[in-house]
Amino acid sequence: MVWLTVVVVVILVVLVAGALFFMLYRRATSRWPHPPYRSPEASPKPDEWGDEGLYIAWIGHSTLLIRMDGVNIITDPVFSERVGVSLPLCTIGPRRHVAPALALAQCPQSMWSFCPTRIWITSITQVSGTSSARRRRW
Repeated sequence: MVWLTVVVVVILVVLVAGALFFMLYRRATSRWPHPPYRSPEASPKPDEWGDEGLYIAWIGHSTLLIRMDGVNIITDPVFSERVGVSLPLCTIGPRRHVAPALALAQCPQSMWSFCPTRIWITSITQVSGTSSARRRRW
């Protein structure tokens, strides 16, 4: 029974310390300038790309749209406002400063997605440009 009390006390101490650290962090960073969320200066037009050759467009964050001999590949797709760990109430992570150059609906209908920069996502995914994405895990 003593071990249960110790576990509860340790959990409470960690929660209180985390809350205090978070409050101090928010207080320290609240005076930092935050750049406004803005639209991209240019937008790629994948419909105008040919089926032969290599075309690469930077969408934003770490997302690249690549067409190589008619095959569409998107790397590390990030179309949300924040990148990070998604919790039920919010997402913890850095905020995007510039909107994606293309919306997901404007991307080619059939493309392969490869996420090499995310350690927790180790799959190659086939993404449909529609709202219901098909995923295939390898």
